[in-house]
Amino acid sequence: MEGVSPKAEIAQKEYPFKTGEELHYGIYSSGIKVGSATITYLGEKEIDGKPVSYVTLEANAPGYYDFERIYGDIETSSPIRIERKLRLFGKNINIVEIYDQDKK
Repeated sequence: MEGVSPKAEIAQKEYPFKTGEELHYGIYSSGIKVGSATITYLGEKEIDGKPVSYVTLEANAPGYYDFERIYGDIETSSPIRIERKLRLFGKNINIVEIYDQDKK
């Protein structure tokens, strides 16, 4: 990057959240809060020997619970793998989503 100091260039490439930082959201239906969700950035992990960003999402509402482990490409922030544990009205569902970064 032309005209930018090496230190500033490194800072611009860093992930925008600090490890452990959380974002909290409300889940609403017809304007009434019925649940909540929290997204937590947990730093970097390795998947298949490749460093990835690691984020969790936890959402609760009546009859609904979702916990997701989200692994993303550090360069593009695109998801690489998402592991979901859902409980929908008493039924437990496990889902693993794997994204092919080469095919987008």
